[in-house]
Amino acid sequence: MGVTSVSSSIGGKETIGDVLRNARRDLIFKRICIALLLIVLAAFVVYLFVDGFFADLVDASLALFE
Repeated sequence: MGVTSVSSSIGGKETIGDVLRNARRDLIFKRICIALLLIVLAAFVVYLFVDGFFADLVDASLALFE
């Protein structure tokens, strides 16, 4: 079997395995970044509940209907 190269790469000398390994690494990095962003967002929402921001928001919205 010969080595298959990907012609769309910059040098054209990367094998398909190299391209797939790079894509897999990039995908894992992207998933880690998204997971960290979601954790920070969830922590921020919990902070807003604990700080009482949502209670003030509910009180203000109910006051609009009186």
